[in-house]
Amino acid sequence: MTWFLCSVSRDHTHNWELCKEIGLFGYSRGLASAKRGDHLLFWVGGRGYVGYGVVASGARVPSSSAETPWAGGKYRFKSVIPFRLLTEINGGLRLRFDRNVQELTGFNTAKLQRGVAEIDDAAASLVVMRLLEIELETKASLGEGDPHDPETLGLLHG
Repeated sequence: MTWFLCSVSRDHTHNWELCKEIGLFGYSRGLASAKRGDHLLFWVGGRGYVGYGVVASGARVPSSSAETPWAGGKYRFKSVIPFRLLTEINGGLRLRFDRNVQELTGFNTAKLQRGVAEIDDAAASLVVMRLLEIELETKASLGEGDPHDPETLGLLHG
């Protein structure tokens, strides 16, 4: 299992909603190497980390314009990654940077601008733990979920 960071530009944040609607993440730099069962960490410019998911089937060339609803369509996006969103938080998880390097993850700003980049398992796990903590806090504040239940923690998804 490999982790990938999937980034949406701060200039096109609406693309995140399109990705969720169609269950595909577009990549413009060739064929992404994501395979079924790999994990995706989602970053939206200006918001930070917004969620994570799992690759539903391997990356592939889009078969129609409906699979590339973003500006530039099939001409710009050379591959798509089918995914299932496991956790999404409102707002976003913003982490501090020191000299263009994110303190918790060690990611430089270039990695956040690539569209899709392979990332270290340990760094991804740290971010996912923070996302799950935020999700749990949100559910607790709404009186939803049991903090000892794996489904509440976002660990099990059908």
